[in-house]
Amino acid sequence: MDIQQTFMAIKDRLHGAPDALIAPLIRRLRANFGEEDSDDQHDNIAMNLHTLARGMIFSPGYCFEKLWGAPGMTELLLTGTENMLTERVKKRLAAGFPDGLPSVEFAQYELTGEARAAACKLLDSDDEDDEWEGGGQPSYNFCFLYFNLILAAAVHGESSPCSAHDGRGALRPGPLADAAKQRCLELYFDPNVRESVGDAMCPAPSFALTLFASNFEVMSKSRQPNSPMRDKMAALQLSLPPPGTEYGCVQ
Repeated sequence: MDIQQTFMAIKDRLHGAPDALIAPLIRRLRANFGEEDSDDQHDNIAMNLHTLARGMIFSPGYCFEKLWGAPGMTELLLTGTENMLTERVKKRLAAGFPDGLPSVEFAQYELTGEARAAACKLLDSDDEDDEWEGGGQPSYNFCFLYFNLILAAAVHGESSPCSAHDGRGALRPGPLADAAKQRCLELYFDPNVRESVGDAMCPAPSFALTLFASNFEVMSKSRQPNSPMRDKMAALQLSLPPPGTEYGCVQ
């Protein structure tokens, strides 16, 4: 199945009834983006996926329970089985450098043994394996669908001409939306994900501001005299373990 056929199959299911094939099709799309093909075709598909997912962000009544309830979808969207990392980042993490490649000087003069050998090998291959030069690389293109599917379940965005503002709007209610909110922040706060997808995840900052502003409003209301919210927050604080207690163990 080529990338155009995969895209059409995903589009039909997102617009219609998601079934048992939707998760395998999205995984197939990820593989399609990694195949040798026309960069222009991949970029066009990515933009079409972006448009498709943005429509779901702006939809007030899309049934996300059906989509996330399709076999394999919750695992795909909520777990690290798909994290949008580039092959270059995966190699670096596997070699034991989660915070980025060391400099040549640091590798030569500070590292020893296997760590030095691993660093030098990565540094030698880094110039030959330049995946990130703007658009056209697999993780960047795939992010337009993957991240925005999660974001759509978290917030009913306000339509705007710039996708960087798609995270602004009304937070969706319910446990599914709460899980999506947490996953959005998990991806956004991961520097390796940001390195891999670039500005394809550009709605993430506006969503984070929406979420933090909402929590700030809740906290502000909780401080108002005679506020039911204040009583709820007080009850919550009473239910928390005392300071110095963590995971049932006194520190």
